[in-house]
Amino acid sequence: MKAVIIVMLLVTPMVACGSKQRAPNVVMENGIEVILNHLEPYKLNGERSSFYLEEELKIDMENEAIAGAGLTDMNGFDADSEGNVYFFQDRESEKSLIYKFDHNGKFVMVFGRRGQGPGEIEVPVYQHISKRDEIPIQDFNTHILHFYDGKGALLRGFHIGKDNIISLTPLDNGNYIGLRDYVDPSTRHRYDILSLYDAKFDKISELDRCDYGQIMMASLEKKAGSPRVFIYEIANGMIYLGHENRGYEILVFSMDGKLLRKIRKEYRPAGVPDEFKENLLVNFGRYKDRLSIPDTMPPFHYFFLDDEQRLYVKTYERGQAQNEYLHDVFNSAGYFIKRISLPSYGNWMYPGRELNRPKIKNHHLYCIREKTSGYKELVIYRLIWK
Repeated sequence: MKAVIIVMLLVTPMVACGSKQRAPNVVMENGIEVILNHLEPYKLNGERSSFYLEEELKIDMENEAIAGAGLTDMNGFDADSEGNVYFFQDRESEKSLIYKFDHNGKFVMVFGRRGQGPGEIEVPVYQHISKRDEIPIQDFNTHILHFYDGKGALLRGFHIGKDNIISLTPLDNGNYIGLRDYVDPSTRHRYDILSLYDAKFDKISELDRCDYGQIMMASLEKKAGSPRVFIYEIANGMIYLGHENRGYEILVFSMDGKLLRKIRKEYRPAGVPDEFKENLLVNFGRYKDRLSIPDTMPPFHYFFLDDEQRLYVKTYERGQAQNEYLHDVFNSAGYFIKRISLPSYGNWMYPGRELNRPKIKNHHLYCIREKTSGYKELVIYRLIWK
């Protein structure tokens, strides 16, 4: 029998709209709706204003049975519509790529093979599971996008060797979102560029780009050592996108690339924690004399969405407990409705490049937690709004 633990979360009290709290401003900019949120959340009539988490299940990488199956670490994870969990393996010493567990945490199977043979993958780039429960994996070396089903069968594969796409995500309408890491040869500036591609992998339009300045070896001046925050999520027929250079602003696109809305919020910049400084030196130790430590962190670390299209934005502000951070929650219209402390896990330097960010599917929150032993565990909570 699985243990159920009620986890009550401290919520910043909401202040009713009125003299103490301004209502959100909605303006139009070039025909685009812009939601201007203030520092404090809004209490909206008819809007559910609290939720709690019930811990239902843990899948522990330190567990002997799980380790015996070959899974001791993960490059990422995802869940399908039935609650099955898939862990993505990245160790070059391992031939198996995907480990499947059922909704009760029982190990089911491994599938996907590392190699150069038919249907095998040399350098896997994992993607999110699609709405049809298909599991796409891109081979970085061969530029082939493979699709598996939940039973491990290889369904199909396509060659996408165009435009130097490093990550390609299928959309429900047959299009694709492609991310490029691009260095302009004339300026030596490095960019993250996100574009929309059609079913033949021809570019339809560029959605956005983030300029990180000159690459380290080309820069004559000290560079600010900040995370590369370029985040996009695909949920409920929408594309959500934000990056560090735009401040606290998240763009919302339709699946055909039309910009529908901008969500902005006032925020208090968080200071730079010691663990980030240490992480900076580990990643860029050879260039440490050419790095300058920023005064503040970016406005957010990453974001994710739930089944009702609420947007959860992880800030860099510490939460109520260890390994928790404050999250801003917005309703489906983009209004700021809650600030809450939630468990979190993520890459300090490249939060937009990994699949270990929390996810909400089927009204469950899936979150990686690092144990004091150094091993990771996936904790699955039931998320209940009231």
